[in-house]
Amino acid sequence: MKKLILILSVLLTSLSIFATDLSGNFYMVSTGEKLYCKKIQVGAQYIKATLENGEKIVVPTSEVKMYRLNGKIFEKLPVFVDNKTTNKQLFMEFVTTRAGLKLYKYSNYEEGVDAATGAYLGVTKVDHYVVFRGDQFHVALTERNYQTMFDFFRIKYSLGN
Repeated sequence: MKKLILILSVLLTSLSIFATDLSGNFYMVSTGEKLYCKKIQVGAQYIKATLENGEKIVVPTSEVKMYRLNGKIFEKLPVFVDNKTTNKQLFMEFVTTRAGLKLYKYSNYEEGVDAATGAYLGVTKVDHYVVFRGDQFHVALTERNYQTMFDFFRIKYSLGN
């Protein structure tokens, strides 16, 4: 049963980062150069792009610092767990900025267990919000501080949305 849950979790995570084909006005920043694209495909290992001049390129995601898809900006930032850095970096969606602070969102799939009953709740998508000041981690949003932080950033949100 645990193996099945683990396989399902890995499968769902893979689907979330599997290549997505979106067309429109896009760009990506790689090795300090901003490349404007007609089309972009974001995969786990590579980003495939068609530049505005029609040239097709493939760039390893490890070399991409940020990209824009359909008006959303994604920046590669370090992941923090319990306010401690990990060796992992993810593309996080830029949400908004205020007073030198930037709010980002990233999602992953997590297994859930009801705290009261111990019942298994399955694998669900969980959104995480973090705040950076420049390129430095500032704070992760939790159940205790999310409303204050969303009020600060002037965002209407409640847990469960």
